[in-house]
Amino acid sequence: MIRTQNIEVFVVTYDRPDYLERQLESLVNQTMWPKSVIVLDDGPNPKTREVCHRFPSELVSYVRSDRPGLWGNIYEAQQRASAPYTAIFHDDDRIHPRYIEIAARVLAAHPEVTLL
Repeated sequence: MIRTQNIEVFVVTYDRPDYLERQLESLVNQTMWPKSVIVLDDGPNPKTREVCHRFPSELVSYVRSDRPGLWGNIYEAQQRASAPYTAIFHDDDRIHPRYIEIAARVLAAHPEVTLL
């Protein structure tokens, strides 16, 4: 699988493992993988971690976030980000199969772009 080191993806979730599974499927099925997909979970449901472990560990990792709420998870993503560009998605988002590929191409061609 082709992978870009310039985009890191964070998925914020709270107690919706079924939605999360579909979101992770959309990310694993990209035509280009991001540097990593980090799931930030501040919910009580142990199934969320189980869902994450069904996906390739070289791409998807699970983090139990102690920062409650959406903004707490976004802050956590900012603290953990290690790539030049960061994408933050919710557990109920679905990503077009070429999103990462197209974003990487646009960002490489137009370094002045800071938000997609």
